Amino acid sequence: MKITICGSLKFAKDILSIKKQLEDFGHEVRVPLETEAFAAENTNNDWHRDARQGMLDHYDNIAYSDAVLVTNFDKN
Repeated sequence: MKITICGSLKFAKDILSIKKQLEDFGHEVRVPLETEAFAAENTNNDWHRDARQGMLDHYDNIAYSDAVLVTNFDKN
């Protein structure tokens, strides 16, 4: 099954953990473009310049997928 994970990039490490678990079950998993950079804390102040393109790319991931998993962790 093709699954796209949606959620706050504040929880990028959690999203990548869930992605790995789903892939271990044989699913094809897509996440927002900047997830790995946020998890590694390798972002800079210019990341928001590509935010619109990132949202469009993520929308394409959602349209491609069979299912969407929305992560909703407690924040602050």
